Amino acid sequence: MTRSEDNEIWKPEEYLAYHKLVFRIMFNFLNAHFPPQEDPEWWEKFAEDTDHASDEAKGGSLVNGMLLAISDYLEEEYKKRRG
Repeated sequence: MTRSEDNEIWKPEEYLAYHKLVFRIMFNFLNAHFPPQEDPEWWEKFAEDTDHASDEAKGGSLVNGMLLAISDYLEEEYKKRRG
């Protein structure tokens, strides 16, 4: 199910399963890319993996918002580490 294309109201257990899926994928994605690196190849891989994480989590506004928040967080951490 893709949340952005789905206007149907799900059963509570379906939301629970979807939320667990999305949060697990986002947690794993963040852990795989932390701490941020200066290497341009790291950033290219990060961008590529962002697309894969979105696909794996089935897209939608929750997924997009979380990926944006993770990107912002990693950018802040990158700036901190540069001094």
